[in-house]
Amino acid sequence: MNVTPPDFDGRRVRAAGRPEIWLVYGSSRHHITAPEVYETLFDESEGIADVDLAAIPVGPDLGPGSGLIRADDGAIYLLARSTDGTALRHHLVDFDHLRAFRFRHDRIRTLPRDEIDAIPLGGRLGASRTERQRFEVHELGELARSLNPSRPTLLLLLDQPTPFAAAYAGQLQRMAARRVNALIGWTSGDRLLMTRSPDLTDAVAVTLPAVDPILEALRQLAIARIDVLATTLEWEVAPAALTAFGCPHDVTCLVESVPATGLSTTVQAADRLVACSRAVAERLQAMRPGREVHLGLTPEATRPEAFRVHPARIFDGDPLRVLVWGFLDSVARATVVRTARLARSGGHPIQFYRLGDESPADSADLIWLGPPEGINLNRMICALRPHLGWFPEPAREPYDFLISQAMLQGLPLLATTAGAYPERLSGRAFTWLLPESSSGEDWLAIMLRLHETRLALPSTSSAPEPPAFYPVEYLSWARSKNEPERVAS
Repeated sequence: MNVTPPDFDGRRVRAAGRPEIWLVYGSSRHHITAPEVYETLFDESEGIADVDLAAIPVGPDLGPGSGLIRADDGAIYLLARSTDGTALRHHLVDFDHLRAFRFRHDRIRTLPRDEIDAIPLGGRLGASRTERQRFEVHELGELARSLNPSRPTLLLLLDQPTPFAAAYAGQLQRMAARRVNALIGWTSGDRLLMTRSPDLTDAVAVTLPAVDPILEALRQLAIARIDVLATTLEWEVAPAALTAFGCPHDVTCLVESVPATGLSTTVQAADRLVACSRAVAERLQAMRPGREVHLGLTPEATRPEAFRVHPARIFDGDPLRVLVWGFLDSVARATVVRTARLARSGGHPIQFYRLGDESPADSADLIWLGPPEGINLNRMICALRPHLGWFPEPAREPYDFLISQAMLQGLPLLATTAGAYPERLSGRAFTWLLPESSSGEDWLAIMLRLHETRLALPSTSSAPEPPAFYPVEYLSWARSKNEPERVAS
């Protein structure tokens, strides 16, 4: 059966590099002809998608006089008035679709019913409840058929779809892929979105609270466990989603601070609490005495912490080639610039390279390689053969994926003792940590010692961490298809 998605999402689109903005509804795109028309309908410029407009048929434009109108009985319509003077009214089937189109609530004009009835009626904006359910059931069925039926399913539920949370979920998904199906989900308003894609595209959306036949379709996914990836610990996370699946849930804490106001019911009711750093684990245990907190430090299937370090040899006459990596705030940037200037003014044999989004315009002592997104990292490392990767600023997140890339390249590393680095780099050879307060003179001093000894200084990283929680203990709940607890009821 061919099922067409119901037209209730409402998207603003444009051709890449073009200023014209179109509103898509009724399977057509409608040109918003003037800024005042746009401002009447929307109060934000975000959410405009660059698309191939040729694939979307052209409908009547939205000219001056277009806007939202409300009848005396509360029904809301989009009044679409074209530049040729013709007008149509399109019924917004419910308040959810007013939000889905992201229309302005404060610009709705109330008109008498008879005046509204005099305007010809166009197609409605949105789908009926029955149509939505039919489409959601179909989409859930397609998603279920894409899963391995012999495995249970893990839902990685983000409390907020931030880039860090999505990246963490993607790593957990890849790590778990050999034993379970893993979906990534998040909520938006009253809708639960789920996808197999770590970049959060191609998501299937269902309306909450789920009722039959949606509940029956959800059971086809065989979700036996939910892991809530929490970037805050005081919010309740999608209780309707947890209820819909009726299975145990864990909470993985992706936040370094624990709220003084207390933990949410979602966190307190978790079957297992997992902390992504030792500092978070200690704070959770202080708030929940006697409660076991699992330490999950290595979610990556590639296990960068186990990758062998391969230092480039320093030959006679070679400078120490230092690759400056990671985001730099103003303080760290000033430290890097000062270190490089001190090296140049002192005639010291150190060459600095910068891999990052910003060009070091304020220093001629660093060679900018460009943003990391456009670089073949392995090829660049092989060509440059840096002796040292330098992370002068603490990790911005409790778990840092950028330093994982450096570890997978086998680079000797120099970083600070602040943030996530001590745990990530524990027990690693050719790794040196300095206090966060270190000055340019301090960084230069250790670099000179490393050059003089040809990287023979003892590593200052701490002792190795205990065996990883991932993947065996993390997936201890997973059962084979012959065991009855696989499917949630």
